[in-house]
Amino acid sequence: MTREHPPASSVHPQSAQSPGSASISIGGNSIGSVLSAGSQNTVCARVNVKLTKVALPPPESVDILAALGQIRTILASSDVGQNERKIRHALDDADEEAQRQNPNKSEIGSALKRALNYAEEGGKLAELATKLAPHVTNAVAWLGSGWYHLLELMGLSA
Repeated sequence: MTREHPPASSVHPQSAQSPGSASISIGGNSIGSVLSAGSQNTVCARVNVKLTKVALPPPESVDILAALGQIRTILASSDVGQNERKIRHALDDADEEAQRQNPNKSEIGSALKRALNYAEEGGKLAELATKLAPHVTNAVAWLGSGWYHLLELMGLSA
């Protein structure tokens, strides 16, 4: 699984008089990152991510509206930056569909995926994964096997 993320760090030359001297500032965490200071560097790296296997609850035991509500609460209580409105709209779409007599699981899954991707773009998903994981797990169980890939965003697999 390969995802492109905005740089988690920036390189700052310490002085124009000391070539090759630089510092790295981390804005958040650097878990799974390869950092290199200086110029004309070449880095070859392999980062292995081990997903934690989880047992999914039976789909009929999941209250999808409750799961979406918990996801909304967690994301709303965090500073998700400029994507806050997009996340809210995506979850509104998911809620609206989930309240229908015969909800379209594909619509709900797509909306949930959009919300989680927006949170990831804002750099908050990894930080919130532990809180979100049980609710995303429940939603995925209800949505079905076509949505298991959403678990990967939480560091999980079914």
